Amino acid sequence: MGGDCENDTQRMLNPSVKLLDLFSGIGGFSIGLEKAGMQTVAFCENDKRAWPILQRNWPGVPIFNDIRNLTGKELEQYGIGKIDVICGGFPCQDISAAWAGPGLAGVRSGLWFEFARLIGELRPKYVIIENVANLRKRGLGIVLQDLACMGFHADWAIIPASAVGAPHQRDRLWIVAHREWEPVVFSDNCVDPDTGDE
Repeated sequence: MGGDCENDTQRMLNPSVKLLDLFSGIGGFSIGLEKAGMQTVAFCENDKRAWPILQRNWPGVPIFNDIRNLTGKELEQYGIGKIDVICGGFPCQDISAAWAGPGLAGVRSGLWFEFARLIGELRPKYVIIENVANLRKRGLGIVLQDLACMGFHADWAIIPASAVGAPHQRDRLWIVAHREWEPVVFSDNCVDPDTGDE
């Protein structure tokens, strides 16, 4: 069993593990995941103030500016083939406990559904998602159901920044999902990503 675990670790530390970083900001996810041996092949970030930092630290890696328009076909035009891992922290403003927003029905936090569309299209082996802890009360069930309908098993946990040495609490919800099977048809509980219909 130890050997299998070691082999899995070696595979994840292989730079042939291709990473797509969504809602990238200044590349925090990629910094950590590249230290784990992955290779970032593309970013998607709509705040162009972050682009100079991404361009400086990842020269030559394409940056897409609108997840709503990003597709596998567009990635292929940049020579990007199979994606192994997709990561991202989709916008939290409509979920945050700071105000009574519309949750995943909101314009910003509703970008989860674009994230899910890309997962369904690109079929990565792993998905890593981060958001505010309040997602547990305002949409976690939907996110987990969407992942399950696409064939992903997901585990989640609330991890505070203080757990890794920061001097503040800052709870965050983390989801790590891996692909278990290929969906053939949608069940009665699954939403068709193309139409939004159940």
